[in-house]
Amino acid sequence: MSCAGPCRTADLQRRTYAGPQPTTSAEPIREVGEMPRVTLEVSLEELKALILQLPVQEFLTLADSIQERVETLSMMQLSETAFREWGEAGEDIYDAKA
Repeated sequence: MSCAGPCRTADLQRRTYAGPQPTTSAEPIREVGEMPRVTLEVSLEELKALILQLPVQEFLTLADSIQERVETLSMMQLSETAFREWGEAGEDIYDAKA
């Protein structure tokens, strides 16, 4: 059965499947066009090699995103040192028990 024009989910559900039938229902049913999730284990060196293969514009966009993240993390680390004294027992002036 083929679709005249774009296929709708209802059209695809009416098709008969002639291949082997699944023996387990462990695999969740996905919508048409949804891709399964894949996890890859990539070393730092492999990741560097992949990044260096990006087209120039995509590489620059990625570099900007990484730079923004580095700046945010740096500011967070600096702010942690500024507020470290708040964790000292005698510094909690609003605590009724202090």
